[in-house]
Amino acid sequence: MTDQSGLSSAHATFIDPGEVALFEAAGWLIRQGTQFHWKNDGYASFDDFLAVLASRRRKAIRKERAAAVEGLTIRHLTGAEITPAHWDAFWVFYQDTGARKWGSPI
Repeated sequence: MTDQSGLSSAHATFIDPGEVALFEAAGWLIRQGTQFHWKNDGYASFDDFLAVLASRRRKAIRKERAAAVEGLTIRHLTGAEITPAHWDAFWVFYQDTGARKWGSPI
């Protein structure tokens, strides 16, 4: 199917454990990985979340966040505010991320 459609690959995610053997028998590679899911335990703010952490971890997170936003300006654009130049830049970023992470974005 991938060859007929000109695709580089196909992926089946979150396979039922009872069906893994079927995929293996068909020659699929089975992904082995870990996912982390964060749950908001009723935090009303980021500071509420930080308050439950040890002092050392709070300090490290605050330092990381400060470095990440230093010199950063975020503008929320919608509708007609999004120009062809924005879409062109987005496409370049998307392609670059895919090329560095996975090898060949479509």
